[in-house]
Amino acid sequence: AQFADKLYLTNGVMVPRVYDGTTMAAVGLTQSPTMTAAASATSGNLKGNYLYKLVSTIAGIRQNGSAASTNLIRVDNQASLSWTADTNASVDGYEIYRTTGTGTTYYYLTTISGRLTVAYTDNISDTTLQEQRLLEEHGDTPPTCYFVEPHKQRMWWLRTDTNPTRGFWSDAGLPESVYASNYLDFSDSETVGDIITGGLGNYEGLFVVFTEKAVWTVSGTGDVIGDIVDWTKTRTNATTGSVSARTAVRIPAGSKFTDQLGQSQTTSVSSIAYFTPLGDIRLFDGENDLIVSHPVRTTAATFNYAQRAKIHATIDPINDQVIWFLP
Repeated sequence: AQFADKLYLTNGVMVPRVYDGTTMAAVGLTQSPTMTAAASATSGNLKGNYLYKLVSTIAGIRQNGSAASTNLIRVDNQASLSWTADTNASVDGYEIYRTTGTGTTYYYLTTISGRLTVAYTDNISDTTLQEQRLLEEHGDTPPTCYFVEPHKQRMWWLRTDTNPTRGFWSDAGLPESVYASNYLDFSDSETVGDIITGGLGNYEGLFVVFTEKAVWTVSGTGDVIGDIVDWTKTRTNATTGSVSARTAVRIPAGSKFTDQLGQSQTTSVSSIAYFTPLGDIRLFDGENDLIVSHPVRTTAATFNYAQRAKIHATIDPINDQVIWFLP
């Protein structure tokens, strides 16, 4: 997938790669120093399970966030924080971010002046903390996944071996900065054993996720309100999923197809056409699916299911048609 002027490549086995037109490299950002969070015997306002992140700053510009500290459990106490000074001599200070005692979202805690100042005592209550800025530069490396797709200035990293129905979204404008708790799971009780087969971003404001058994959509902005993320995940009425997102193409309104009665029909809205594990081609309008491969149903049904991931589609702009290739 392309994001700005860089190309991101995944195969589910190797750490994802990024290509800038000249150099191919493993994804991953240089992070700020990791904090050590230790218990303080002094009584205070902390009560719960806390995590911390450090963000180095250069002339007011935030750098990539650190790896998370280890969990620190406090019961009406304070916390002692320390870290190693950033090796970048241009760093002139730090911002500290913390979760609430019961949440996973990081909020701004305080600013530290000077690169060599490397300690702080935390006694800020959760109530005060939640009024502050949210961390948007987590800096964590994307997972080793099979699919990658941009949507609304975020990169979505889809399907790992450990979590085959999970999709992780990046920080806004930072495709290589992916907080491990920022994910949605595209499965339910009716799709147990399912796997993600790809995604399609920026479709009528939706992010479309294909699995073998279903088609899901995600609406919203990804903004965090309290500890709630503004994504709404919906399993659509599509009766089956796609063998691969490479079979999915955008079909403009006004496109013609032949229905199961042999009648010529025209799409009324922008749609997505894709090849399914059932051996047919369907149109998806954001909520429902419709079979459009009746004239070639015998040919389509002969596809090699074991090689289904190789099926792909391309648009022929000269003849204004879509061509599917199948083994």
